Amino acid sequence: MNAPIAASETRYDVYLRAGKPGFYFRNDNHGVTLTEDRIAWTFDGQSDSAPFKNVASVHLQSGGGLNQCLIEFADGYLLTITDGNARGVAEEKQTPIYRAFVHDFHARLVAAGATSVRFTAGYMGARHHIVLISAILLSLICFVGPLIMLVFTGEFRLLIATIVGASLCWPLVQMIGNNAPRNYDPMRLPEELLK
Repeated sequence: MNAPIAASETRYDVYLRAGKPGFYFRNDNHGVTLTEDRIAWTFDGQSDSAPFKNVASVHLQSGGGLNQCLIEFADGYLLTITDGNARGVAEEKQTPIYRAFVHDFHARLVAAGATSVRFTAGYMGARHHIVLISAILLSLICFVGPLIMLVFTGEFRLLIATIVGASLCWPLVQMIGNNAPRNYDPMRLPEELLK
């Protein structure tokens, strides 16, 4: 269920990256403000904002414990909002703030009549296939291999290796399932990507 739209602006203390995603050791950029018709943020000391009508697409994904909302504007500018901390690591206290931001942002986009926005989720294009192939290879090495050896040798320690292998593969299987590439309705958010 989407959060109700506030009559005034709402500030969310979420961490963000502007422009193309990249590697960093520390990110001091946080704080996004939503008003009735625009989104505002500060990146590297520069204040910026854009009206909701300039939002071209919104993409949600998760992985490695980190949730991301990628907002692309009509001019190609990219804003990435996460539930991570300053080091880019998922932080439990940030997730409810991030979740509230995503719900409020979508509700405000819908209320502003941003009908041309494309809403996508999951790993898109080749990335999904690469992660899927990697997961299959990992499961062959960590789970199937020890299981086959257990059947042929009957050694108890291989049962432990099989169980450990399955426990390593299961979170990856869940992540791939949650990030299946798809479009979504902004009124029905993919909650599995907001946990």
